[in-house]
Amino acid sequence: MIVVVAGLIIIAVGVVHLVKGLKKSFAEEIDTSSMSPVARKGAAQVGQIGYIAKGVALGLVGGLLSYATLTFDRQKQGLDGAMQTILAQPFGRFLLTAAALGFVAFGVFTILQSRFRRM
Repeated sequence: MIVVVAGLIIIAVGVVHLVKGLKKSFAEEIDTSSMSPVARKGAAQVGQIGYIAKGVALGLVGGLLSYATLTFDRQKQGLDGAMQTILAQPFGRFLLTAAALGFVAFGVFTILQSRFRRM
């Protein structure tokens, strides 16, 4: 039961990241005033894609963790299990490529955030 609760918490964190990406509320965390307009727009796009991808990935991991616990399928826990489940879908390779690009975008935004973080 505790693992199911942990899975639900992971899903909730994923939803928070998804909403943060959709609403672009992450923009409050980064000071783009010294960036050029093109860089400012790029940072916003990379942040949005990254937060949405991270939210979806966390949602999948939390959902699969809870499902695996309830069905006693220990093979599908964690990010690896989530990615294997996605890969098994008809457009699995496309979906995994999109997820990987989203993670790259989140990484780029995190690097930008480390440089331009509001203090």
